[in-house]
Amino acid sequence: MENQREWMQLREQLQEKDKKIETLIIENHWLKKDLAALKSELESEKKRLREAVGAWRRKAQGGGGQWKCLREGYHAYHRSHYKVYVVTDIPKDLDIEEVCVVLNETFLPSVAPYRFVRCDYSTKYKGWLVEVSKGKYIDIYEPPTSAMG
Repeated sequence: MENQREWMQLREQLQEKDKKIETLIIENHWLKKDLAALKSELESEKKRLREAVGAWRRKAQGGGGQWKCLREGYHAYHRSHYKVYVVTDIPKDLDIEEVCVVLNETFLPSVAPYRFVRCDYSTKYKGWLVEVSKGKYIDIYEPPTSAMG
């Protein structure tokens, strides 16, 4: 009877250890998946940073840039005064997210209170065309009242 009890206890212990091993195998599987995903993400980030550094290096070798207002006007539908600048001190082959970060940190504070609308790279101007605008209401449809009539 005592042997049977010991045998039952050993069997229960063995089943518990089997469950723990099974749980550890599953956890190991998920950890391997997570590790693979993190490795992939790291490789993508390394590639992005390598491209960004290369773009900035090429830009630095080509010289500094400047900001030139290409055009400005009034958009009646949006009720805004807009300006389009040529920004030449950002590399053309920089990732668009990086371009927006650089614009936000360097260019946009200098044109406040104008706000960012859009940006495109122009091969004609060899720079980024950055459109900014600020709200301004002009009642363009009402004829002006004049003292002449």
